[in-house]
Amino acid sequence: MPSLFENMIRGKSCAKKDLKILEKIIENVIKEDCVSDDLYDVKSFDDYTYIHCLDTGIMATYLAMCMKYNIKEIKQIGLTGMLHDIGKIKISNDIINKKGSLTKEELVIIKKHPIYGYNILKKIT
Repeated sequence: MPSLFENMIRGKSCAKKDLKILEKIIENVIKEDCVSDDLYDVKSFDDYTYIHCLDTGIMATYLAMCMKYNIKEIKQIGLTGMLHDIGKIKISNDIINKKGSLTKEELVIIKKHPIYGYNILKKIT
């Protein structure tokens, strides 16, 4: 799992294979019709951001199921949740993990993460 974000950033061909890992997590949520704490037993680039992305994807998947979306839509919603902050990988850990308020300059930098995420994912899909 830790290689997933790195592969996406570098646009490696194995990044598509890594997306399948996320799909399997989503499929597990769909199959079990619940959320398991076992899914949190992973580490990555930044633990907080990683767990936040995983949690967002899992909760989005479950919410989409409850709203009776079809399987394809549920998977898309779950993947979107899991990858919504992928662009933060392009930002210094000093900013991502900073205790306290960000400076104006740091806020400008952090607000670029959706653009970075788009560019990362554009290379893959």
